Amino acid sequence: MKWTRMISVRISAIGLTVLLILFELFTEVFSLNIEAKWELGVLSYKSMEPSSGPPFMILFVSLVLIAASIFIWIKQKWAWFFIGSLLMIIGSVIQWPVKSGAITNLFELILIISLLGTAYFQRKT
Repeated sequence: MKWTRMISVRISAIGLTVLLILFELFTEVFSLNIEAKWELGVLSYKSMEPSSGPPFMILFVSLVLIAASIFIWIKQKWAWFFIGSLLMIIGSVIQWPVKSGAITNLFELILIISLLGTAYFQRKT
């Protein structure tokens, strides 16, 4: 899409990314206290405090992904980016009857594959 090539759009995207990173650092990461936890033979770390609210940064990034995927679907007739983004959101929201949290990684992989497929599709056209 031509408007995405404008320097102001690119600077805005970079600025938004930096703001989201800083927001996450100051609201979550710097005050994080973690403890080691063994789960199904795998070492992981979890926060010692309960969540202070919804994961704002993840919700915002998901919204941006869905919006971008809808633009690409409409303009380029490529639905796979939207499908991958939607599956990632749905897969993260559902409480799966699996002991491991690795199921979320499967949905992240689906999103990554849809992003790679979209990049390949856009280079061909």
